[in-house]
Amino acid sequence: MHMMVGAMYGIVFAVIVRMAKLRGSNLQISGILYGVMVFAVSAWIGLPLAAAILSSRDQITNMASEVGYGTFLVEHMMFGVAAALVLPPFTHWPSALVDV
Repeated sequence: MHMMVGAMYGIVFAVIVRMAKLRGSNLQISGILYGVMVFAVSAWIGLPLAAAILSSRDQITNMASEVGYGTFLVEHMMFGVAAALVLPPFTHWPSALVDV
């Protein structure tokens, strides 16, 4: 499940990168900021929601605090950087493919 959520976040980031035409250092900075946003959404919305849906109580709800917010934040910032590093080949489609 975690991998599918990460893939969804990655696809959303790819769409944002494509629409905003982010390149170079702007792309890397955006990746870091996106990682921070993913951290916040995951820690305070996604995990409590998943815990409620899966009836798992505190073990999922408190995951960010149990791991440590600093660690959890850095992990998500690394996700943003990794996404920004692998996206360029996939966001520079020839205009012929886009216009179809």
